[in-house]
Amino acid sequence: MSAVTVGTATISTALVANNNTFPNSQGNSGQVLQTNGAGVVSWTDMAASGGAVEGFANSSSGISGTITLDVKTQSVYHYTANSGGTWTFNFRGDASTSMNSFLGNNETITVVAFVPCNNNGHYNNGWQIDGSGVTPKWIGGFGTPTGGHSGGVDVYTFTILKTGSAAYSVYANQNYYS
Repeated sequence: MSAVTVGTATISTALVANNNTFPNSQGNSGQVLQTNGAGVVSWTDMAASGGAVEGFANSSSGISGTITLDVKTQSVYHYTANSGGTWTFNFRGDASTSMNSFLGNNETITVVAFVPCNNNGHYNNGWQIDGSGVTPKWIGGFGTPTGGHSGGVDVYTFTILKTGSAAYSVYANQNYYS
């Protein structure tokens, strides 16, 4: 078995195809080693490779009604205007991709929404995936939220596990910043 040392990492060539190419110098800060699946290993910026840095959707609209979250492009949503009433989150891939086709079986995604609340009667009270209702399990066994946190920013976190074709387990949390 042979090995190639790159920076401080040693990569066994027995683990990849016979036609291998490796970078011959150490990457820069903020880069990770990435393979293209065909034996080529290269340094890539973390943000470009889906690494630790992630963008978020920023909206100045006060939410109410049904709010569609396109998780194919964003998993963090930041609203800056106070909520306008109660709302339902509808999770999907995007306008042309269902969640069912975006996630494979036994795959998961976590989605976070920050929502300012000027009235504790405004809160997330409905949940859908691809337009069909789902019932999340809530952290701590406290059950479904019955209000928001007046004067604060409510933070909703949803971890969606696809367990089969159009079958999901959803684990949720509501918390807040004041």
